[in-house]
Amino acid sequence: TEAFALAMGEGRSQLDFGAIVPAVVTGSLYVDGNENGTQDADEAGLNGATITMMQGGTVVATCETDTQGAYTLDTLRPGSYRVRVTLPEDTLFAENSPLTLENPDAVEGETPEFELAMGQQATIETLGTVRTAKISGKAWTDENANGILESTEASLPGTTLELLSFDEQGNGKVVASITVDETGEYAFGDLRSGQYALRVTLPEGMLFADAWDVEGSSCVPVVPGNVGISKDIPLAMGEQKLNVNVGGIAPGSIGDSVWLDLNGNGLQDYREPLIAGVELYLLRGE
Repeated sequence: TEAFALAMGEGRSQLDFGAIVPAVVTGSLYVDGNENGTQDADEAGLNGATITMMQGGTVVATCETDTQGAYTLDTLRPGSYRVRVTLPEDTLFAENSPLTLENPDAVEGETPEFELAMGQQATIETLGTVRTAKISGKAWTDENANGILESTEASLPGTTLELLSFDEQGNGKVVASITVDETGEYAFGDLRSGQYALRVTLPEGMLFADAWDVEGSSCVPVVPGNVGISKDIPLAMGEQKLNVNVGGIAPGSIGDSVWLDLNGNGLQDYREPLIAGVELYLLRGE
């Protein structure tokens, strides 16, 4: 109260004080390991998510989820609130999250506004999350044309990689792209589990190196030209494929002439005529 004076023997009444019973909000987050939308007995809670209690644009209280994925926000006055959830690194909300998200892969979301009465104990719906996957590798110049990335071989800057994501019907769409710099290195992170592939455009005049089913090989099968699509890249939740490389080679050329060897000496002599219309097939050894 404000200070007030009391004379000797004087009394003072109507000094009443009001108190309220605080409201409490609880909830939890978990890692949906099998992505079935339900927290199963063996699925762990999500530690380290930041929970913020919002009232209008004002932060009222904040905390983090514990090792069980649980959180508690207490000492709340009656009123209108929203709960804002911010995920730790390498984590996304499970699909069909009840939160309001800026986009499906946002790492922050909010509940709709709700009312808290004095002393109320409210529980927010349990929220599922998933761990993100990653694809990374290097675009390089396959100088010895063996199809394997070796430590002494140069990078291939200017290579463009587009990440394709495929739905259950096999329809693909570009979800990210990058053009590599002088290091030749690239990375696509924060990916959900699913089927992916890379569409690669090499610098003009380059061709794809051989692709083998061995670690470090180029991931794009040999095709005519400088644009190709990799083999399928399936990703499980949280999986990291860090050696998905793309090799390029500088093309060579073969050319000469076909002539009529009039004297049969195996040499093209002066005035021996060229022969037009001969079909030639280029064969490549294994």
